[in-house]
Amino acid sequence: MYQHFLFIFFLLFHPHKCQDQTPGEDPYEMPKDYQEVYRGTKNDVKEIPKIAKPFISEMVFVQTSITAVRKGAFRYMPNLTKILFIGNKIKAVEPGAFDGLEKLRDLEISGASLEELAVGTFQNLPSLQRLELRDSHISHIPKGLFEGLEHLGELSLYINAISSLPEGIFDSLANLTFLDLARNRIAALPVDVFSKLPHLQVLRLYENELQDLPEGLLDAQQELLELSLQRNRLRTLPPTLLRSLAHLEKLLLDNNLIRVLPPQGFFGLNKLKLLTLGSNHITELPCCLFDSMPHLWELDLGRNSLVTLPVGIFVNLTSLGKLILSHNQLSALPRGVFMGLSKLSDLQLETNQLSALDDKVFAPLPNLKTLNLRKNQLRSVPRGLLDPLKRISSVYLSGNPWRCDCNLCYLHGWIQENSEKVKLSAQVSCKTPPHLAGQAVASLRDDQLICPATLPPSVSFTPSLPFTSASSQRMSVSVGCCPPGVGVAGPGWFWGASQVAPGDAVSLGSQHHVAAGWDLLPSDTRWHPDTGSGCHRLSTATRGHGGQKGEQWPWGTTPRWWWHRAQPRLPPSPAPRDVPEPLRPPQRSCLLPALSRLPLC
Repeated sequence: MYQHFLFIFFLLFHPHKCQDQTPGEDPYEMPKDYQEVYRGTKNDVKEIPKIAKPFISEMVFVQTSITAVRKGAFRYMPNLTKILFIGNKIKAVEPGAFDGLEKLRDLEISGASLEELAVGTFQNLPSLQRLELRDSHISHIPKGLFEGLEHLGELSLYINAISSLPEGIFDSLANLTFLDLARNRIAALPVDVFSKLPHLQVLRLYENELQDLPEGLLDAQQELLELSLQRNRLRTLPPTLLRSLAHLEKLLLDNNLIRVLPPQGFFGLNKLKLLTLGSNHITELPCCLFDSMPHLWELDLGRNSLVTLPVGIFVNLTSLGKLILSHNQLSALPRGVFMGLSKLSDLQLETNQLSALDDKVFAPLPNLKTLNLRKNQLRSVPRGLLDPLKRISSVYLSGNPWRCDCNLCYLHGWIQENSEKVKLSAQVSCKTPPHLAGQAVASLRDDQLICPATLPPSVSFTPSLPFTSASSQRMSVSVGCCPPGVGVAGPGWFWGASQVAPGDAVSLGSQHHVAAGWDLLPSDTRWHPDTGSGCHRLSTATRGHGGQKGEQWPWGTTPRWWWHRAQPRLPPSPAPRDVPEPLRPPQRSCLLPALSRLPLC
């Protein structure tokens, strides 16, 4: 338990290892001439030695059997400047125990069992600058305990059982710069308890039982640099609580019960660098909450109940380097939500409800290096989403229900091209379709990312007007697919590698060509103009595909979707009787394999 005390002790007395010291040698076997060190393992003592040693300036007691420090215990050592009791069994320190030590600057009693200290314990110590009473089971501090310590700069009561602070307890400590009251049981603070501490720079109140803070509590702390209030039971923040803290650099409010933040609650914190609001119950952020924080570097909003973020909420955080939004209920990120964050390098969005992302949402983040999107509800991402992130080095995508179809083509390609940047890539796996479930996205082939779709009611099967070629009459079969409410005229389809019968006329741009034999249509064959209506039409020059593969794609996009006629399969040179009949129900089913792979249908 007290190993850390020993470590600190070692650092205090021997910050630099002697060059001639043998490795493993105990540097305290031979204390300095001005030190007197007592340790329970070697020269254990039960009382403070009553030996006149005027040349000694530092005394250290580590895990000894001393149970009480009696009045006048150090009367024979008037030149002491430092006394440390670390991990001893001290139960009582009598008033006057340090009488006569006018030069004492540093006093520590840690790891003891004091429970209570009497008024007068620290009297007549005009030079004392540091007083540490850490982890000593202190439950009560009487008013007047610190009177006379006008030069005290640091006071630590860390890890005790203090439940309340009497009014005026710190009034005599006008030069105090550091006050640590963390890890006690304080439930309430008198409004003026810090009013006589104008030079306070660090105030630590974390891990107490505070529920409310009175207005005006910190009005005198104009030099405060750090305020630690995390792990309390705070439900609200008074709107003007922080109004005087113009020099504040660290504000820690995480792990409380805060639901609502006052819109102007952080106004004037122009020098703030760290703000933690994580692990509260915050449901929304007022639009101007962060307007006056140009130097903020880290903002923690994780583990709250945020459902949405206002556009431009972070626009004035021009120095922000790390933003934590993980473990919320965000379902969408509006375009522009990250405006102003040109220096952001770390964005944590893990464990939200994000199901879709705007393709430009990360565009304002040119310096982003780490992006965590784990454990959301993403099934795909828009094309170009990650392209603006030129400095990205770590992307976390696992734990999402990725739908491995045509809509994942962009992300699939990005992962393959940036495999070293995708962390836990083996866990970035498909949720659907069923036949790909569990497979790593990075392991898929391009031709596995297809978009099977069921036919909507608007799909119609109608033969187009027949046309006559030099050899015989043929039917040009046209099948259209339109969204509901859209006209039947649709944008054209390119299609290629499809078999055409001898003598059939085909359109090649502005030219007409008569096939001399069973040919494959070139990929630039066009049927129907592109009207931009949102409809899609597949036209076959003939029904003589005979199992040949074809390819069709919307105007202006990349070809990807393969199809073929399934049944019946026609011979390489179909007989005339197989060709001219109108489109019949069995032949409609022959085109279903083609239609089932049409995108956007």
